[in-house]
Amino acid sequence: MNTATPPATAPKDHMALAVISIICGFPPFGIVATIHANRVASHRLAGNMALATTASRKALRWSIASLVAIPLLGVVLIGYGLLIRVVG
Repeated sequence: MNTATPPATAPKDHMALAVISIICGFPPFGIVATIHANRVASHRLAGNMALATTASRKALRWSIASLVAIPLLGVVLIGYGLLIRVVG
């Protein structure tokens, strides 16, 4: 039986990055990131470091997804516009 032990230090909540991702990124993903960042603090206070670590990873991933979504959407829309212009 190989069970993972939670880290000895408390995981980061990534709240600042989550708030930045709401303002500068794709807001729906940023809101999800903020919810997970808030859960990190709740789990940390309850003493459940395993759930806090999981929530921390989810907050970071959703924040990154939010910040990447806007430029990616811009590239897709510009490409679609150029394609329509060439074909049409």
